[in-house]
Amino acid sequence: MVDPEVMYVLTTVGGYLAGAATSWWVQNRGKVVDSLQDAAADAIDKIEETTGIDIPDSIEDAIENAVEDAVDRVEDAVEDAADAAEEAIEAGDLEAAVEAVKESVEESVEDVKAELDVALDDLEDLTVAGLKERLVELGLPTKGRKADLIARITEYVEGSQ
Repeated sequence: MVDPEVMYVLTTVGGYLAGAATSWWVQNRGKVVDSLQDAAADAIDKIEETTGIDIPDSIEDAIENAVEDAVDRVEDAVEDAADAAEEAIEAGDLEAAVEAVKESVEESVEDVKAELDVALDDLEDLTVAGLKERLVELGLPTKGRKADLIARITEYVEGSQ
């Protein structure tokens, strides 16, 4: 068990740090999202310059939305980790606090992977023409049966992670 005075100091310092981090995030969230979206736009421009292929606006919009969604997921993960760590610190278990943060981050990563798997599963709902359109956008061959087209897109996505 942790000494009550040490616990008081840890709780006070933890509360102060959480407050400072929250304040910084509130003031800078827009800048962070804009910076990430700018970096994604720069990457798209570079791809277009290098390949000579024009990336459709719908894909650019989807990337911007994905950045916003990723930031939201990070916020949720940080909040969950902070709550779990705070509970463990209050209980006097510093090892549990570290473990709670680690588990929260791992769960968030698994959630993102699951969302990507669902997106890949949605390929089944596309027509062959729709799949070929996606393949053209990616600069991949469009020959083959529907299963081949889906496999080609899936391999491309999984290979670029």
